[in-house]
Amino acid sequence: MKKLFCFSLVFASISAFAQPHPNQTIKSNNECINNMAPHIFQNIADFSNCQLQDADIFPLLALLQKNYPDVDDISVESNNISAEGAGEFEENWPVIVRYLNIKNNHIGDKGVTFLANIPTLEVLDASNNNISDYGALALSKSKTLRGLDIGDNQLTPTGVIALTKIKTLTTLGLHKIEQDDLSLNALGHSNLGYLDMSYSNIRNKNLTYFINTASLQLLDVSGNKLTANKIAILADNKNIEGIDASNNLIGDEGAMILSNYSNIKYLMLNHNKISDVGAGALGSNSSLHILALDDNELTDMAIMSLSNLPDLTTLSLDNNHLNDISAITLSKKPNLHFLSLSSNNIKNEGAFALANNAGEISFLDVSYNQIGEEGIQALKDNPKFDILNTEGNLAKIAKNPKPKLGLLKSYCAQMKDKLCKKMALK
Repeated sequence: MKKLFCFSLVFASISAFAQPHPNQTIKSNNECINNMAPHIFQNIADFSNCQLQDADIFPLLALLQKNYPDVDDISVESNNISAEGAGEFEENWPVIVRYLNIKNNHIGDKGVTFLANIPTLEVLDASNNNISDYGALALSKSKTLRGLDIGDNQLTPTGVIALTKIKTLTTLGLHKIEQDDLSLNALGHSNLGYLDMSYSNIRNKNLTYFINTASLQLLDVSGNKLTANKIAILADNKNIEGIDASNNLIGDEGAMILSNYSNIKYLMLNHNKISDVGAGALGSNSSLHILALDDNELTDMAIMSLSNLPDLTTLSLDNNHLNDISAITLSKKPNLHFLSLSSNNIKNEGAFALANNAGEISFLDVSYNQIGEEGIQALKDNPKFDILNTEGNLAKIAKNPKPKLGLLKSYCAQMKDKLCKKMALK
C-alpha cells in the first residue's frame, strides 16, 4: 500500500508540473505553436521542422494539454532542441503521452538521460542526437520503454549491449551503428521482436546469432551490401515474418531463395537489381502480405505472377518499367488495399482501370506517370480512395494532398495487421 501511495504521488507531481496555472498566460513566438491545428492528426501532434527552441517546449506541452488533451504521440523531429529542452519534456511531461519522436536534434547524453527518467514514456525515437554509450547506459535503466530508435548516434557495441538489458524492450533501431560479434550475440539472445540494423556494416559479420532467436519477427538489414547467401542465413529463422533487405546485392538469386520461406509475410526488396525472373519466383510465395520492389528492373511480365498472390494487401512497385497493362492487371486483384505505382509509364488507360477497380484499393499512388486530365479526373471521381496521390502527371488538376504522416504510415495506422503497424513505427 505504501508503494502504491508513493507511485500515486509521483504521477500527481508529474500532472502538477504539466498543468499550467489557470490564470497563467501561455506565450510563444513560434508560428507552429500559435497555429496548432494543422499539426494535429488524430491523436498525434507533429511539430517536425518547426524551428522549435528549448524555450518553446513548455508552451508546446501546456497548450497541447489545454487544447488537445487526447494527444498521446508527440513529434518534434528536426528542430533545435538541446539537453535543456529535453529537461523541459521530463519536467512537464503529460501523463497521457506515450510516444516521443525527437530525432535530428542535439540533446546529447544529458538530454537522453532526462528522457530516460520519464515514467510513462514507452516509445522513443532519439536517432541522430549526438548520444554516446553514456546515454545508452542511462536508457538501459528504463522500466517502461518498449520501442527505441537510437540509430545514427555515437554508440559502440558496448552501448548496444547495454540496451539489450532493457527488459521491456521489443523494438530497437540501430541503423548506422557498427556491430561486432559481442553485440550481435547479445542482440541474438535478446527478447526483441523488431530489430533495425540497416546501414550498419554487417556484411562480413557472423549473422548466425539470429538463426535461433525465438522472439524476432521483423528484421531490417537494408543498406549492408548483403548477398543472397547472407539473406538465406537470416531467413532460416522460422520465427521471422518480415525482412527489409532493400539496397543490398541479393538480385534474382536472393529473391528466389526468399520465395521458398513460407514464414515470410513481409518483404522489402527495393533497389536490388531484381528482374522479372526474381519477381516471378516471389509470385509463388503465397504467404506474402506486404511486398515492396521499388527501384528494380521489373516489366509488365512480372506483374502477372505477383497479381496471383492470394493474401497480398500491400504492394509497392515505384520506379520500374510498368505500363498500362500492369495497372489493368492489378486493378482486378482482390484483397489489395495499398498500391503504389509512382514513377512508371502509366497513362490514361491504366488510370481508367484503377478508377473502376473491382477490388478494394483505397490507398493509391500514381504520381509521376503519364496520366492526362481525363484519367486523373476519373481517379478523383472514385470515392473509394481514402488517399490518392496524382502529382507529377500530365494533368494540371490540383492533386489531393498527401497525409501528414505519409502514405504508407497512414495506411498502416488503420490496419489490424501487426506487421504493417510495426513497419509504420520505423
